[in-house]
Amino acid sequence: MRENEITSDNAEKISSEFHVFCRKVIRRSVLNQLRGYVRYCKNYGTVPLEETEESAMAVYDDVLEGKVKIPVCGTVVLIGDEKLAAALLEMQDTKREIVLRNTAFGYSLSEIAGQLELEYDTVRGYGS
Repeated sequence: MRENEITSDNAEKISSEFHVFCRKVIRRSVLNQLRGYVRYCKNYGTVPLEETEESAMAVYDDVLEGKVKIPVCGTVVLIGDEKLAAALLEMQDTKREIVLRNTAFGYSLSEIAGQLELEYDTVRGYGS
């Protein structure tokens, strides 16, 4: 038997390793997108959620063009990668909120649990 053949014994291990790999790739992609967003916010300022539509009609047309707006923590996170935005939008609202609060805003899991009034173990399960 060759070393790279898939057997029933190692099929589950391969699947588990692939899911871990995918999770790392998605997390790093989200972090890269969010770092770019933070750099943008530092240079140009942010827009409160209530004013997003008005701003989109005026000054920020070129910035918002082709980006998906995802509301988090009373503000909007702009995601430029369509595949990443689609993956985030397919998540449950609570899970998406936890992931983005942790990665975009740097909140710890215990802070997020307090803000969303959830148990820490629930947040930890979603955040990993």
